Amino acid sequence: MAARSVAELLPAPFSELTLDDVAAIIEAVGEERESLFFERKAAVSPASLAKSCAAFANTFGGLLVVGIEDATDDLVGIEPVAEPQVWVKDVLRGHLLPLPPFRARALSVGPDRALLLVLVEESSATPHLLTRHGAIYVRNPGSSDPVPISDQSRLLELTRRGEEARARAWNNALNAAARSSISGRLEDVLVGLCATGIGDDFPAPLFGPGADLVELRAILGDHEDNPADRRAPFWTQHSASVERRRRPLHYPVYPDSIDAIEVWRDGSVLSLSGVIPGPETSDYFRDNAMPYEVLRDRISGNLDAAVRALLEFGAHGDAALAVTVRGPQRLHWSGGQRYGIVDGEIVVRAWISLEDNEGRRSEIVDVVLSEIGRALGFPPPEAHAAD
Repeated sequence: MAARSVAELLPAPFSELTLDDVAAIIEAVGEERESLFFERKAAVSPASLAKSCAAFANTFGGLLVVGIEDATDDLVGIEPVAEPQVWVKDVLRGHLLPLPPFRARALSVGPDRALLLVLVEESSATPHLLTRHGAIYVRNPGSSDPVPISDQSRLLELTRRGEEARARAWNNALNAAARSSISGRLEDVLVGLCATGIGDDFPAPLFGPGADLVELRAILGDHEDNPADRRAPFWTQHSASVERRRRPLHYPVYPDSIDAIEVWRDGSVLSLSGVIPGPETSDYFRDNAMPYEVLRDRISGNLDAAVRALLEFGAHGDAALAVTVRGPQRLHWSGGQRYGIVDGEIVVRAWISLEDNEGRRSEIVDVVLSEIGRALGFPPPEAHAAD
């Protein structure tokens, strides 16, 4: 019986597929050679790879195998690429918008030859568009075809899926910036981030067998030069988190601070930096103000950490961003004696692409800071830099 999903197509988990498994898939598909969930190629160009991945992502997902001889079904392979996951990502980044959820690996078939396997999951961040031609492809049994402009219902369905994913991302990002299982801290800056798309295996490194949060701890950095650092990992049913508490070595009146990151199964991340409540906390907030440059560094650092976490665990596409500055605290706006009192919280929302470079993320941080200033009644910092 023909497979009714990509999960039924695979005789073993994708990471464990062998050459015998690939041969079994080819045999199961039979004389049709390809199916709704399976595509084969002897070789692949960047354009054809992008078309195949877009079609699978816009439909029900599927498996692409490159390196199968057309006439004989022999597994002859292609010249292997060094890092299949990175190579495929780089190809898709230049041809497809947004990136679909995929995994890629190679199977050696002999000296200097390997099959390229690309598993694409059904995406929520649809439609995936081929940027060069402006075409939207879907998968039909045995082929990848563009959606005719006359097929309004298909186009609307793909758009609806994407809109629902964006709405969920907004809601989850706002929730992330307001919720946390990390307790006993007074937050300064919280960054909630939620991707529009995640792979089926997104939770595996955090909640699967043998999960130890090594990757999550690494995102906070080692900081072994500060012996006062103390780390504490947490697991809950739906999230995993790591925090690092730091006690100042040379300024005993300064409150302890905390950096933390928490990842939820739904593809949302909270990255926070703050001050630990203590006897000296009220004096600190009364007598000191956080400089503008420090606030910017905290927002930027937390955003970078959140983006790294999403990419590390397999998120893709765009991401909703919610930045919360929570008080009571004083902010010293740069360029003069302007102090903002945050009594409660200020929330700023924006969109980013997980593929944005550091320059683009820096622009997003500037937008967030501008909105914080507006909430406090301040002009942009550059407008009063000479005050």
